[in-house]
Amino acid sequence: RPSLREGGIGMLGGDEAAIILVDNSGSMSATDGAVSRFEKAQKAAGQILDGLPAGSRVAVWLVSDTVRESVSEPARDLALARKSITEAKRTDQGTEWQPALRRAVDVLKKQPGAHKHLYAVTDGQAAGWKGTGEIRTLLESVKREMRATLVLTTEGEEKNLGITDVRLATALPTVNQPLRFEVSVANFGPTEATGIAVSLAIDDEPPADEQALDAIPAGGAPKTISLFATFREP
Repeated sequence: RPSLREGGIGMLGGDEAAIILVDNSGSMSATDGAVSRFEKAQKAAGQILDGLPAGSRVAVWLVSDTVRESVSEPARDLALARKSITEAKRTDQGTEWQPALRRAVDVLKKQPGAHKHLYAVTDGQAAGWKGTGEIRTLLESVKREMRATLVLTTEGEEKNLGITDVRLATALPTVNQPLRFEVSVANFGPTEATGIAVSLAIDDEPPADEQALDAIPAGGAPKTISLFATFREP
C-alpha cells in the first residue's frame, strides 16, 4: 500500500485551501458486519472538515475510475461540503487514483494562500494505485506548496477473495435446460481462505446453484468450479 501520511489533520492555522478526495469505488461496499468502508470514509471526511481551521476553503471530489466533483473548487461553504459528503453515493466502478491526484494538485496550485492540503480517503486497494512511483514524484515536487494526507478506512490486511472469470461451458445454450458455467475464484489475501460459498444467480432471481470450496491458498492462483443455471427465456 502507498504511505503518504505526513503530519496530522487540522494542524495548520489561518486560511487553508483543501481538497477532500473520497473513494466511492466498488470495493468501498465491503463491510465489517456493522458499517461499510464507504460509511467509514464519509465519517473520516466529516472529521477532516471538523479539524480544518476557521475560514478554510474546501472542495469535495468523489473518486473511482472517474472523478465527480461534488464541490469543484475550494469554497468557504463548509455546510455544502458536509452535505456533499453525507449525500454521496457509492458506485460499482473501479478505482484509478493517479488522474484524480494530478487534477487535485493542479487545482490547489492555483489557489491563493500559503496553506494547501490534499486529503485522500480510501481503502487503499492496490489496483487503484498503479503508478505509485509517479504519484510519489508528483507529491514530492509540490511538497513546498501543499501537504498530502492519506486516510485509510481499513486496518491491516484483510480477506480478499474475487471472482476472476465466469464462462459458459455448455456448447449449445438452450432455454429451460441446465447450463454449465465454469467459475474461477482467486484468493488475493495474505492467508489461506477456507469455507468459501460460491453461488450463481440469473438477474434478480434467488441463486440457482451454490457450492462450497474447502480452501483456496493465498497468492492469486484461481480455483475453478462448475455451477448450473437455467434461462427461462431466450
